Amino acid sequence: MRFLGLQQFNFRRQYKGYGWLALIIIVLSLAACNNPQPPPATQQPVYDATMKAAQSTIQAEGTKQSPTATPRHTKTSTPKPDTPTFTPQATATATPQATATASASPTPAGPSLSGKIVFLSDRLHRDMKMGPVDIFVMNPDGSDVQQIPTGMSFPSSSSVVVSPDGRMIAVGVYASPDLGAGIYLFTAEGKQKGMIPIGKEGATVWSWARNNRILLSLRSNGSENLFTVNPDTDELTQLTTDTGSDLQYGTQSPDGSQIAYSHYPDQTLWLMDVAGNNKRPWVDFQGYRMAWSPDGRKLAVDNFHDIFLVDVANGDMRNVTTSLKKPSSDASWSPDGGSLAFMQFISQFDLRILVLDLTTGKVTELTSGASDTDPFWAP
Repeated sequence: MRFLGLQQFNFRRQYKGYGWLALIIIVLSLAACNNPQPPPATQQPVYDATMKAAQSTIQAEGTKQSPTATPRHTKTSTPKPDTPTFTPQATATATPQATATASASPTPAGPSLSGKIVFLSDRLHRDMKMGPVDIFVMNPDGSDVQQIPTGMSFPSSSSVVVSPDGRMIAVGVYASPDLGAGIYLFTAEGKQKGMIPIGKEGATVWSWARNNRILLSLRSNGSENLFTVNPDTDELTQLTTDTGSDLQYGTQSPDGSQIAYSHYPDQTLWLMDVAGNNKRPWVDFQGYRMAWSPDGRKLAVDNFHDIFLVDVANGDMRNVTTSLKKPSSDASWSPDGGSLAFMQFISQFDLRILVLDLTTGKVTELTSGASDTDPFWAP
């Protein structure tokens, strides 16, 4: 349209002033009206061709854009982030379990809990009476209490110990609706390394010696007896064959060469070697939860009310919690042997963890407001 208008403008400018030609043009125009001719064929096809070309161009541009736009839309809507998020989690969970079961390699390197107090607590489930417990860790002064994120909770009857290097945690679990019975193994960071299925009812873990044997009690044929297990090979060894025992307590010497335990039915303390041989009476005392000192010279043992220190060499005993008004039990030694972490019974659902300085006799309360049990001072 712009091209045709420009032609007409040039025609008028070129022939302006030639009036005599105007009459000829008028006569020819009147003749044309009497004999109409079709409009020039060159103008309309030019317009049509131009429009068709423009439409073709627009359609072509749209066609070019469509394949480009469609893949971008498809690529954006495809949930690719789901794949890398899900797959590594499944691999990370399965691989360690297979390694822990099949390999007899030493405890893997990683962060250590050495010097910290690991314990079980229902503080995340206080709305439930006798509800499940989770693993927590804190400094020896009670500061920086943190949950170890294992991704699971345990029955309130569970127990916990830490490996001699502080890098592994073992939780003894009795059968529950949510978890299978056995011993669950975790790194210090809470990553599951495997599960040792032991018996139909589960196990209570007592100590973890430097010979890489975990001491536990296991119910069989109506009685509770002592066993050791190698967490790398799942090798289980029975040590006692007492009958009628409700729960048998014990602890290993730090080097794993001796085991002190409560003997039934006479309810005294006995000693035996790590293979379960050379069993002999030791101290005439009805003891329950017990722990061997890091230097191997003393034993901390309770009678469900007070905690006593027993001299391994001569059997002499001393009550170290006689001034406390509440029952105390579940003692665990500090790595330097100078203090004891223990549990104090305030009420049925109020169990607290305290620390006793054996040199000064000072007692410090570390936790309150929950059922905090099984303190274990990591070596």
